[in-house]
Amino acid sequence: MNINKNDLQSLLNEWFDFREDEICTLTEEDKKYFLRFEENIPIILENVPQDNKDFVKDTLESMYNSFIEYFTHWNKKYYKARFC
Repeated sequence: MNINKNDLQSLLNEWFDFREDEICTLTEEDKKYFLRFEENIPIILENVPQDNKDFVKDTLESMYNSFIEYFTHWNKKYYKARFC
């Protein structure tokens, strides 16, 4: 099966549009499970001594990236299993 880049980009854009529409229809209960890294990182950094801020910021960014990679890995496995 050959898929050209335009078809792949079109499919990806459709998926993003679908996900955006789905997020808009989430219930309040669904929304309480959102990850709130962007909101929490500044709060954490406000409560860290100045000498440690760079270390804590780097560690939080690394943790965020690892977390995203973890979920990306499992989502890919899930979607591959469901669509194969």
